Amino acid sequence: KTAYEIVSRDWSSDVCSSDLLSDGQRALDLQIATENLAGGLMDLAVGGQLAEGIDPMETALAMESTYGRLWDEVTGVDVAEPRRGPAEGWRDVRLDLRDDAGVARVVAEARPEVVYHLAAQASVSVSMREPRLDIETNVIASLILARAAAEAGARRFVFTSSGGAMFGAPAVIPADDDTPEEPRSVYGASKGAAEKYLKIVEADTGMTVASVRPANVYEIGRAHV
Repeated sequence: KTAYEIVSRDWSSDVCSSDLLSDGQRALDLQIATENLAGGLMDLAVGGQLAEGIDPMETALAMESTYGRLWDEVTGVDVAEPRRGPAEGWRDVRLDLRDDAGVARVVAEARPEVVYHLAAQASVSVSMREPRLDIETNVIASLILARAAAEAGARRFVFTSSGGAMFGAPAVIPADDDTPEEPRSVYGASKGAAEKYLKIVEADTGMTVASVRPANVYEIGRAHV
């Protein structure tokens, strides 16, 4: 059994390790982590804090390769079985949220009472390199989905924002509702902009909008939450 299967056996017999350990998802997670790491190393290089001769991208790729080998060794997962279909009563629909017509069609068919919007371009380093992609995904696509939800009769829309990227480096920690928004990345700015646009959708449609600002996950090597 994999480590995930051993842990999951106590909470649901319906959980399948391949749902979270699939090659596709793991490859995407590694790509995002590598880009974030490379971005951090580049910041150090610009600040003169990186040892001479160290290439940020090559170093990040080397760490990714090492992590991949370690993952396989620890979990025993090399090539995961195909992802199972959705549970009974659920539909697995995949489309680009920037596709107005596609989103409107799917939401109209589902007619949800509540929409939880968790999709995003979540890489800070990618947002700095490709700001248009970040804005289209985090701002415009959020508006498209919210409008579609309201038109389909949804009574509530829950937007997953950012608990740290919008505040930059606050003078007082922990941040609270009164902490000023001073984002230092396009990602943080896009999340803040989406919140403000969604409040306009709320006022215009009557659908209740709530923005959740989750904190970073606490873990070894991360000094803040």
